[in-house]
Amino acid sequence: MGSIPLDAQQYEAEKAVRTSDTSLVTDGNASNGSKVGNINNATSSVTFTVHVPTAGSYTVNVRYDNGTGATSTHNVSVNGGTASTLSYPATVNWGRYGWVQKTVTLNAGANTIAFTKGTSYAELDAIQLYQPATALDPQFRITNRNSGKYLEIAGASLADGAGAGQWGDTGNACQVWNIHPVSTGLQLFNVNSGKLLEIPGAQTADGVRAGQWGPTGNLTQVWAPTIATGGWWTLTNANSGKPIEIAGASTADGAYAQQRTADGTPTQQWRLIREGIQ
Repeated sequence: MGSIPLDAQQYEAEKAVRTSDTSLVTDGNASNGSKVGNINNATSSVTFTVHVPTAGSYTVNVRYDNGTGATSTHNVSVNGGTASTLSYPATVNWGRYGWVQKTVTLNAGANTIAFTKGTSYAELDAIQLYQPATALDPQFRITNRNSGKYLEIAGASLADGAGAGQWGDTGNACQVWNIHPVSTGLQLFNVNSGKLLEIPGAQTADGVRAGQWGPTGNLTQVWAPTIATGGWWTLTNANSGKPIEIAGASTADGAYAQQRTADGTPTQQWRLIREGIQ
């Protein structure tokens, strides 16, 4: 889709919330290697949660396949509102993909976009969301070099003060981060909670556990990236001058993320993996 800017957000269908009567289908031609099929019943649905910075009209581009030989439809609703029809022209087969486009009105922050069965059949691969002249913060998973596990907010908590740590891949949005550039570095918004990664109380001591909090404007919610080697980065707190790491170089699920004086070890190094494109 030549009209989609590079900073569009991409959301994979296999990571959306889907009813049990749908199926996850592995396909090498699908974005990220998977798609959702068997959206075949009145009860079938695939629901994406998307985040936007401001309320307004946004364009949704939908990657799909439709091997029926004729046009199919889904019903699409936003935030539980009245559904409208989205039509999918036939593709060459069930392994070849096309794009269709729809305009939706979204609220600032989190929104749901739900796809349910309409007429005939179609499968969903991914959606891309954008608004002309609006930079949507790209989404990343943040992987620790030492453990290979993802930075997350523990327990998928929505609360201010909830702690950060690491865990193997769960597919939960608490392991996904919106990366927002500011003049002093990056702000890391947790996709699940909408809150910022910070060092609580603007503390400067070694060993303080990182957590989340709503925006305060304090430098303790800003992280300065520095390239380490081979695509790995250190993320240094702009208030304390100390990088975030996994405590004790642990490789265990649930180990804390904390700040500590820079030492160049792999537990203080991270890779940002673009969500939906890896």
